Amino acid sequence: MIDNTSGHGECSIVPKDVKKWNWGAFWLTWIWGIGNRTYIALLAIIPILNIIMSFYLGFKGNELAWKNKKWDDVEELHESQKGWAIFGWIVEVIFIIIIVCSTINKYNAAKNKQEYINKVIEIVLENEEAKQLLGEEYSIMGTFGVAESHNIIVNSKGNIYTVISKLDDENNFESITLSNFGDENEEFEIKIIE
Repeated sequence: MIDNTSGHGECSIVPKDVKKWNWGAFWLTWIWGIGNRTYIALLAIIPILNIIMSFYLGFKGNELAWKNKKWDDVEELHESQKGWAIFGWIVEVIFIIIIVCSTINKYNAAKNKQEYINKVIEIVLENEEAKQLLGEEYSIMGTFGVAESHNIIVNSKGNIYTVISKLDDENNFESITLSNFGDENEEFEIKIIE
């Protein structure tokens, strides 16, 4: 039987059954490193290098923990690393849930925004004067604004218009106006909803 040389740094003799994949080190990188006195794991804070360090720590985590921290025996190391692995997986699952929820929220926000734009344009095109100005072919070049939505529309003749819409507290259209954009000589404004 080999003497317990854990915690002696590079002088430590690492038992064979220590050399296993370490999920805690893989998922938690620098946090795991601090807890296991493996400060090289702090390199995981550096972008791009963090990916390399995740895999390095996954492969070498148990060995590094054995070398850098005093353990009573291999079983104590494995018990400790099992706890780190469980914690790492919990953190990763929570992280994935947050990403999925965030992606769903962004998708729904984009979908709602597009539905809102479509509704505004539909209302604008119900106005005959506005329909004549925009013509059959037009494209929406941009939308911006928070309290008011500003849609920039370019028709097939290259004329640029802006549609400004505003909702009331109950999300009903309070006002919609169509005006030309950038031509001071021919300024006009059509109030679709006042």
